[in-house]
Amino acid sequence: MVRQQIHPSLPIRSKCKLNTKAAIKLAGLNIKGHGNTNVSNNSNKWSDINNLMIMEKISILVAGEAHMDAERKEDIERMFGRNLKIFYSKLQNTANAAGIAIVLNRRLTNVEETSWHNNEKLSILAIYAPNKDVVTLTSFWTKVRTFFEKNKHMKKLDFIIGDLNMVEEPLDQLPPRAPSIGEGRWTMPIHLMYDKPLSEFIQTKGMKLMEELDALEEPNQRTQENNAQTLWADFKVRMIARAREWAKVVILKIEKDIANLNAKLETISNDPLVENEECSLSITVIKEAISGLESWHRESNRAIAKARNTVQGETLSRYWSGLNKEKKPKEIIH
Repeated sequence: MVRQQIHPSLPIRSKCKLNTKAAIKLAGLNIKGHGNTNVSNNSNKWSDINNLMIMEKISILVAGEAHMDAERKEDIERMFGRNLKIFYSKLQNTANAAGIAIVLNRRLTNVEETSWHNNEKLSILAIYAPNKDVVTLTSFWTKVRTFFEKNKHMKKLDFIIGDLNMVEEPLDQLPPRAPSIGEGRWTMPIHLMYDKPLSEFIQTKGMKLMEELDALEEPNQRTQENNAQTLWADFKVRMIARAREWAKVVILKIEKDIANLNAKLETISNDPLVENEECSLSITVIKEAISGLESWHRESNRAIAKARNTVQGETLSRYWSGLNKEKKPKEIIH
């Protein structure tokens, strides 16, 4: 919970130096984490947030699941500090989950004064409520109420913005459990994009599909069973099936090739009939071939891991839990 408030006993400062407007645009957005933690990286979300606040003229943005800490705040303001001013609150033990941030647009709000327009004050409560059981959520809101009951001197709230994780009607809470997330839509592994046999197969079948689609232009050729939609659906099913099958073949083939080359390397190294010069040359060639295949295999696995992290790395899932789970050694070496 983040709240910026000045005690009324403090002297009222002079009128804002920034030429602010009487109307102000507020917004709330669950950003689901930073994306890449490097602010300069294209997949980091704060560049988009900066552009969004400028283009849409948003004066104050409440960002849920901000995953913010002092270091990340400093990096963001170093890059976008000309436009943005950030206040944040995070979980006590980690900055890699939940958290909330209030982002001020320096072009539209006076971030240095206590008043937002003339001598008027604006009181905003930013909330990111826990997405857990009813007991935890009730305890959270009880603490919020108790806080304001004990601090009656604070200005009455003008706005509450954020992710409250609650609904007005019990019916809207159904099902009373976390939504079931399936495996999602299958996508072809990236390394298959560069596989020549598969590319030739898809191209051949694609050309045949084009001919079949052109044939439908003739009179009385289109039927309920034979039309562009059914032909395209059948093409996709066959291509996915072939890609799935070929993905297994390619990986197994690479692993088999590496194993064969290692066996050949061992045979040549232990063959007393092979001369030293010829042996050295053969070993060098084989090692280069093994290195190339292993490098290709690693790059393929890295691309798959990167794609998975992009999709699941900032969401509450088994994959995310595994990333943030403490890794304990199976056996401690003394």
